[in-house]
Amino acid sequence: EVEWEYAARAGTTTAYWWGDDWDDRHGNANGRIRQTTPVKRYRPNPWGLYDVHGNVWELCADVWQPRRDAPEARPDADRRVVRGGSW
Repeated sequence: EVEWEYAARAGTTTAYWWGDDWDDRHGNANGRIRQTTPVKRYRPNPWGLYDVHGNVWELCADVWQPRRDAPEARPDADRRVVRGGSW
């Protein structure tokens, strides 16, 4: 999860790499487009990664933490994290 957050935010400290508020110009996650969209339909983040917010879910190997800056999760825990977005 920590790696996903780091890559998705591309070094920023905001909720999304473009700021704190959702913007439909950057991803497919609000239900307006009721299907997945082609890869690279939206601009990449500053590090060149596409679709890090929206379109499909991504299963992370870490266990959910209540804070993004929490210590790394225990590898033997049961609950895994789903990140990204979904239409």
